[in-house]
Amino acid sequence: MRIATVHSGICVLHPLVTARTAIHRIDTLFNVVVEVRAEGLAGHGYACAFTPEQANAIHALIRDLAATLVGRDTVHLRQWWTEALVRLNFVGRGGPSLSAIAALDTAAWDLHARAANLPVHHLLGASTERIPVYATGGWLDLDDDELVREALGYEAAGYAGYKMKVGDPDWRADVRRVTAVRAALRPQTRLYVDANQAWSREEAARMARRLHDCGVDWLRIAGLGNHKHLSSADCVGFLHI
Repeated sequence: MRIATVHSGICVLHPLVTARTAIHRIDTLFNVVVEVRAEGLAGHGYACAFTPEQANAIHALIRDLAATLVGRDTVHLRQWWTEALVRLNFVGRGGPSLSAIAALDTAAWDLHARAANLPVHHLLGASTERIPVYATGGWLDLDDDELVREALGYEAAGYAGYKMKVGDPDWRADVRRVTAVRAALRPQTRLYVDANQAWSREEAARMARRLHDCGVDWLRIAGLGNHKHLSSADCVGFLHI
């Protein structure tokens, strides 16, 4: 099946709840939506941004790449992905470039799966039909009661785990919130926390010890890589933690 058309646009969303992390406060989302069509079928993908300028940058790269996808046979999507990276090499292989490639790649694989009348995970070689999943929430704007209610709601809905935000300027607030959620959830429900790049190497090491004592199963601390925050490429830092 050869891709006939690629359409894209920006969809502005206003979440019901403001999402505050340690480094962001999100009350509006700008989703760059992609539709890929062929032989009466359509596949969809999207990339998310927090400002209209970011969305416009991603959208411009999607439009640049779209022409390289038209006429492509969907059985050769891995080859297209490599070619797209080469095309964007000069402007960088991270950030908006990867977001643009991902939106188009997702849409194209969705189209390919629909043509085969199979879910995408089967095309990618899945070996199982069911996997445990967790729900993400726990925004820093939630008070303790709201946080516990949200966690219990996800648990009741069947999620195997719950991931909440940490990174409050007062570390005691993180410990209090995590302790309250862990006490409310069933022992078998996994509890994960996400610091959203807020900590230095030293802060991450201290908080990892404190949160381990609170019963946390998993800690995400990927960093920004500046002078203060732990870099995701800092292998020595992660070994230290």
